[in-house]
Amino acid sequence: MGRKRRLVPDVRVCPPLGGLIPQQTAATKTEAFGLPFFYAAFAPEWLSISDGRHISALFVNIMVMGAPQQRGESLKNEQTLQLNRYVYASTAGTARYPSVTPARSMVFSTFKDVLVGQEFNSSFAEDASEFDDAKISALQKGKTTKAEVIAMLGQPSGQAIYPIIKSKTGKGMIYAYSHVTGTVFNMKMYSKLLIVSLDEQDIVSDVEYTSSGDKPSAN
Repeated sequence: MGRKRRLVPDVRVCPPLGGLIPQQTAATKTEAFGLPFFYAAFAPEWLSISDGRHISALFVNIMVMGAPQQRGESLKNEQTLQLNRYVYASTAGTARYPSVTPARSMVFSTFKDVLVGQEFNSSFAEDASEFDDAKISALQKGKTTKAEVIAMLGQPSGQAIYPIIKSKTGKGMIYAYSHVTGTVFNMKMYSKLLIVSLDEQDIVSDVEYTSSGDKPSAN
């Protein structure tokens, strides 16, 4: 007898209603993440925050994803965000870089109990969220378009609205990558985060980039 597929919510945005319509779909990859309520493909595009007013933190945490493994807070643009993090790692997987323990994470950011950001991060070779930070300098405020950003850096691994970005009317594209090397006694972390803000015409209005740790060697 074959292994049963697990049914997980497939959440889509319904523009006329401005809300979320959960549907049940068969998922074959869910077991691979070791988490009971993870979306099968673990991809960021499944949940849109284009109109964050209609997506509550309660819906994300309980009805869709289940309780997060980690919770925290972050201060952005003088506003306090609540962070809910879901993580998975496997020593049996293949990492993007040598000596890295491959992992995936999904972080949902909420403000006043409303979803305002989501960030997918993977150091697995098959779906790594790595991006070419050498191309960031080519992004020009007031000139570069959303399409040009994607042409340079690929599809973003997350999205955001205010207060993660400064503008209350714009939207943000998130590029994030991190990994861990070494052992518990000699652990080293590398991370980088790029937030590209777009105005209402999908033109770059702001660029924020941070990184920490030793940059991995290309392979």
